Amino acid sequence: MNTMLALARTIANAALVFEFSEDSQVDPDLAVQALEQMAHDLQRLSPDEQRALSEAFRSLSSGYANTANAEFVASLGASLGLANSTEAP
Repeated sequence: MNTMLALARTIANAALVFEFSEDSQVDPDLAVQALEQMAHDLQRLSPDEQRALSEAFRSLSSGYANTANAEFVASLGASLGLANSTEAP
């Protein structure tokens, strides 16, 4: 697995926890704050890096057995406001 795919998988897995955990498991306000901070930090990447990360999310999405998780990961670049990430997986 290349570096970008490894980073994308790590980011996606963290985002999945924040997005799909029950309120009793992760405070909803903290989850939103964490996702917003993640988006802010990733938007500071260069446009080429943002495109590569968005593509990595789309590429990884097929590896998630749960359909909701796969769809979430496929659209994660767009959800995080990354460049050129509105394309379908």
